[in-house]
Amino acid sequence: MLGYVANTIRKNLLPGEKPLYIAVQSPYRLLPAAFISSVLGVGLSFGAWWLGQYGIQGHMLKPGMEALGMIMGLCTGVFAFASPYISYMTKVIVLTPRRLMVTSQYGFNINEVPLYGIRDVNMSRPMSGLIFGYGHVSVKTGDGQTIVFRYVPRTTEFMQAISQVAFPQMNNGLAVGGVYASYNPNQSRPRN
Repeated sequence: MLGYVANTIRKNLLPGEKPLYIAVQSPYRLLPAAFISSVLGVGLSFGAWWLGQYGIQGHMLKPGMEALGMIMGLCTGVFAFASPYISYMTKVIVLTPRRLMVTSQYGFNINEVPLYGIRDVNMSRPMSGLIFGYGHVSVKTGDGQTIVFRYVPRTTEFMQAISQVAFPQMNNGLAVGGVYASYNPNQSRPRN
């Protein structure tokens, strides 16, 4: 799956355009889907087994129907997990010197934001993100839209890369590496 997405991204890169940051969402994104699908699959299987053993008002499932119900319950759990898994495997974030691209719709579509259109970038890291190394990044565009990238691995690296490219004025010593002292507009000028 990732090979297909990589080919799609490669086809959409402009001549000479090289990616600065490429990432697939953190696998911890799949934990809620795994929990829900396992509860759903086991719950439906248990329900089919219970109906086969005890029935409702004296009506019991036949032994073949009980096994079929258990298999269908487990398959439902697997299919409930398959869609988030495929979405996870095909959602890739790519940052180039000109634009920010994100694949969607199982890798069929590529959404992009030109970097000159980015007005603000914010990062948030929940407690689980601090432990497992992921965060959420929201990008505000010029037209007021906010795009949120969830479960971004190496969040600080992504923020630094996007800041260097989208906000080049910050690279002149204003806010890079704590070198604020090289230019301080509030500092008083020496008198002549």
